[in-house]
Amino acid sequence: MAIRVILLLGAIFLACGSVGLVIVRLSNPLLRGLGWLGGSFASGAVGAFLLACHGRLPALATIPLADVLVLGSFVLLHVAVLELSERCSLFPTFG
Repeated sequence: MAIRVILLLGAIFLACGSVGLVIVRLSNPLLRGLGWLGGSFASGAVGAFLLACHGRLPALATIPLADVLVLGSFVLLHVAVLELSERCSLFPTFG
């Protein structure tokens, strides 16, 4: 039971951080990596929430999808660090 509480609190904190980072990114266009960092937080929040819902949702929807979202969170974090340090990203830009 304690693991679910920790995962739910982590998902809530990551979601709040994601919203805050996206707001800062929209207000300051010079900080390009903050949008990617907000996306990383959002992906991690959804992944943590799905892991917390294991047993209540089908196993196919929780475990593999949560793992993909957490892995995607690390990929987005890598892109955010590259953008904030003004290095070239290996991924194409979207817009």
